[in-house]
Formats: sequence, C-alpha cells, structure tokens
Amino acid sequence: MPKKKVKNEQNVKTTKNQASNKKVIFQIVGFSFSIILLIFALYFILNFNTEEKSNRRSVLKKFDEYYQDETFKVFFYYDSDNTEDSKSSLEISYLLQINKDYDIDYLVLDKALFNDDDENNIEKKLGIKDEKDTISIVKDSNVIATQSGFVESQELVQLLVEAHALPEDSKYKPTDNIKFINYDKYRQLLDSDEEKVVVIGEAGCQYCASAKVVLNNISKGYKFDINYLDLMDLNDEDYREFFMEIPEIGYNEESLQTDHVFQTPTIFIVKNGKIVSYVGGIKSLEEYISYFSENKIIK
Repeated sequence: MPKKKVKNEQNVKTTKNQASNKKVIFQIVGFSFSIILLIFALYFILNFNTEEKSNRRSVLKKFDEYYQDETFKVFFYYDSDNTEDSKSSLEISYLLQINKDYDIDYLVLDKALFNDDDENNIEKKLGIKDEKDTISIVKDSNVIATQSGFVESQELVQLLVEAHALPEDSKYKPTDNIKFINYDKYRQLLDSDEEKVVVIGEAGCQYCASAKVVLNNISKGYKFDINYLDLMDLNDEDYREFFMEIPEIGYNEESLQTDHVFQTPTIFIVKNGKIVSYVGGIKSLEEYISYFSENKIIK
C-alpha cells in the first residue's frame, strides 16, 4: 500500500510538471505573438509617419512654388479636425470645377497636416488672422484677395473676377441656369405680376448644394428661370425684414414662429407681393418636377 501511494504522488507530480511545461510553452507563444504584433504596429506607425511627413513636405514645396508663381493660384486653407466633411468637400469640388473650366490651379492646405511652424509660415504669407476656413488668391507672392468662411460657387467665381483672375462675364458653369440674385432683385421678383421661382438657400448648406444640381437640370430641360437667394449675403437689416415679412405674405410654417427655424433650401413661387406656394427641404428630381407641374410652372 505505501508503494502505491508513492506511485500516485509521482503521477501527480508528473501531471503537474506537464501542466507547468504547457503553461510555460503557452506563455512563450503568447509573448512571441505579442512581440510580433508590436513589431507590426511599430512598422505601421513608422511607415504611416513617413508617408505623412513625405506628404507634408510635398504640400509645403508646392505651396512655395504656387505662392511665387507669376500666374494666379488659389489656396484653400482649412482645418479638417474642425470643419464638416461636407463643407470642405463641396468647396474643393468648386475649385476642381473652376480648374477644369478656367485652368486656374488650386492647392488644398489642411492644418491637420502641419506643425505649428508650418501654420505660422502659411498664415503669415497668406495674411490669415483667424481660425476660419479661408480662400486666398495669390499671384507672384502677393495676396490679391481673401475670403473667410465657406465660399459658395458663384461667390468664388466673383472673387476671382474681382481679383482680375477671370473675365468679368465668368460664371460657375455647372449652375449656369440658376440665377444668383441679391435682396433687391428678390424684392423685384416678389412684386412681379408674373409667377417667379426663388430658391432660398444658405452658404454651407449641403442640401442646398445638392438641390442646385437637380434644379439646374430642371431649369435647362424645361427652359424656365430659377433664381437663388443666399441668406448669408443679406445684411442685418434685409435679413430681419425678410423673416418678419414672409409670414405675412404666405409662408405659414409654425416652426418659424415658435422656434425661429427656417428650412433651407425652400422654394418660393412669388407673384404680386405674395408667396403663392412654397416647398421646403431637399426633394428628388421627380418630386420637384411634380411640384412645378402642379403650380403650372412646367406646362
């Protein structure tokens, strides 16, 4: 009996040793796997940083070249960490279209790519004094014009015209059937004895940008004028007058009275000082055509 007991103890020790060995093996394997993962992670980080530094150097080099060039160049300086993707994408799409139509080069400068010294250098050269997104037009190391904040398509073209980078009759071609109007022109259309279509929009509104593309195609296809009033272009007095007046001439949305909310884009059909009909929000091509047909704009 005692010998059997000893044999059992030896078996127990052997089992424990085997378990201990397996545990050590698993620990070694786990440690090795962790090392491999760490190596891959370090490689990825180093490779990413290398590419980022290379991209940064490339952009800075191009910035210096464009800044000193004797032809007009456009710089879009913004911070992707603090700017809505839809706004920056829209602004870049405008610049791309202008580049195609008028052969004016542009460069996108994202603050997130640069260090403090880079930012100070760029902002000093472009004369940027605030944190807003900025469009700058430069020629031969001279800043010809700047515009802070989101710049609408036609406003961007107008900025280039005023800088003498484009001819006076230039326009943003993808929306060439939409007529961009000021507040005085809006008042004239409102008082007309014929029904007029006015889109009320706002710079930076992605739904307005989408609607303009659809409405432009409708205007071209059905051959009638669509006017576009940007609320951001109104001065304080005109802005107040606009919103105080529209409930009295046919705009009956309760949200404007209770919450001071106005939906953009909103289409007004106006005549004889009244809003004959209106529809708010982004719609499909079919819905817009149906709306204009119901109101006999499309006959």
